[in-house]
Amino acid sequence: MAASENVTPSHARPASLRSASPVTTTETAVRPAEAADADQAERQQRIARYDAEAEADFARAEVPIRFWGKVLDQAAEPVSGVEVAFEVCAYVRGGQGALKYESGKVSSNREGLFRIEGVRGNGLRITQLTKSGYVPVGFDDRKNYSYARLSTQNSEIFRPDPVAPVIYK
Repeated sequence: MAASENVTPSHARPASLRSASPVTTTETAVRPAEAADADQAERQQRIARYDAEAEADFARAEVPIRFWGKVLDQAAEPVSGVEVAFEVCAYVRGGQGALKYESGKVSSNREGLFRIEGVRGNGLRITQLTKSGYVPVGFDDRKNYSYARLSTQNSEIFRPDPVAPVIYK
């Protein structure tokens, strides 16, 4: 019989555990170094999963921004030549929630239409509408259009529609 095997005589076991053959157990001692190595390997796997999930979140956070708008005057007539200033916001990788902003400008056409494309981020904000003689009514430069869900608190995603542009008066 090997030194690591213990055989318990059947008469020493409770009646409910008695069987015709002796029970053999093998004791295996886990060395502390092996346990520490296993814990370290599991920790590294968790970190790798977290990093992969964070990378996927950042990939989702920087989506293509597409926006269609229309500038109208107080009589609901299109206004051409309005300069539309905007900011695109995105999270910076590894920045603990740091943000980066990219600014740009486009102009409305003769139908009052404008579009913003070719930039990436998670949010868009129209910051200013300017044209000599044109004064926007009720314009809110704090309105943010969210294009990516970055948390459960930010649940409404803006869905741009070229057929139904956002109206500015």
